[in-house]
Amino acid sequence: MPPLALAVLCSQTFCQGDSAEQLVLPLLLYPVWCFLRSVREGRGGIPKNYEAALIGAFFSLVLLTKFTLVGVFFGNVVAIIVLCIVKKDLAHLLRSALLFIAGAVAAAAPALIYFAVNNAFSAFFEVYFYNNLFLYSIFSEEASALGNIVYSIEANPVPFLAIAAGLVLFLAFGKKKEYRIGLPPLFFFSFFFVYVGGRFYEYYALGVLFLSALGFVAAAPLLEFLLKKIKGFKDNAPSCAVSSVLISAICLALCFVCSSNTFLFGIPKEEAWQYQFAKIIEQSDEKTLLNYGALDLGLYTAAGIVPDEKYFCLLNIKLDDMNRSMDEAILNKRPKFVVCRGGPSSSSLPQIVRNNYTVVARRSSHLEFQDSSATYYLLQRIEN
Repeated sequence: MPPLALAVLCSQTFCQGDSAEQLVLPLLLYPVWCFLRSVREGRGGIPKNYEAALIGAFFSLVLLTKFTLVGVFFGNVVAIIVLCIVKKDLAHLLRSALLFIAGAVAAAAPALIYFAVNNAFSAFFEVYFYNNLFLYSIFSEEASALGNIVYSIEANPVPFLAIAAGLVLFLAFGKKKEYRIGLPPLFFFSFFFVYVGGRFYEYYALGVLFLSALGFVAAAPLLEFLLKKIKGFKDNAPSCAVSSVLISAICLALCFVCSSNTFLFGIPKEEAWQYQFAKIIEQSDEKTLLNYGALDLGLYTAAGIVPDEKYFCLLNIKLDDMNRSMDEAILNKRPKFVVCRGGPSSSSLPQIVRNNYTVVARRSSHLEFQDSSATYYLLQRIEN
């Protein structure tokens, strides 16, 4: 586990962290783990009853978090269907399907009830599914799924090597045919859902890096063989415990050296521009804010503000209503404060903002993970 964590956390695709991909990694790995354990225990790749229900529950949780990450669950369902047909065990297939659906409905129920009570089903489907499916991808330039995969491999060679090694070793040397039936759809659908869209960012590849675990699993016998060659090493609980602690300590130390996310360790949050701006907002009797012209810059969180506007920041979708709504909020001076990202001079800010708001604070910040700098502006409403 520690080398696996090191490979993923220090990969370029991990970026700044805190992505949906990172948060659901254990859920994505669960159906793969259930499949491998089922084959190893002689159950032919078919999940136990509680496992089928949990897989369904995790499917709903991932679906409601980021639906492009559900590919592994589709692959798992396809694998189970094929394996049950091959074994002519349709009763087991029906039972697994019903348990999967039951788990999925149970996990989704709180969200569905919430939307029903608030009469928000139409808004939910429009914002989450329609906009993401039909407006998000066309906003980007023409992209090649294969080209994005090649780029991901070049940028993250270690975890992708582990992915390839795991698949090859299981298919070539796995002694049971279930590996050759069940693993290909797991891999294919995981990659398909992540890369099929037209838009691609560095962190997207994190949605398939959970598959690198198979490479480490396949390499475990080799590691065990090498450990036994060490003079004085004994294959017992104390030796394994010492080895685990030592490997964990080494990997943790390497994380601090190799990760791109440690540059702010030890720096008080008060030195971050978000908290400096938040302190200014807290002194006002009206704490309303609009994040204009950029993705969410983090000031809402730092200031503890829940946005009042439907479009509270610029999203990566081609939606005219979003820009029109934000401009209307500025023209009518609805928020007391506005936060923008711009160049060194305030003249770089949009004219519509400068006409209605005045700069009360500015801070420059170097973005280590992008090796670039930006200036952030806090503006306050010009009173009539």
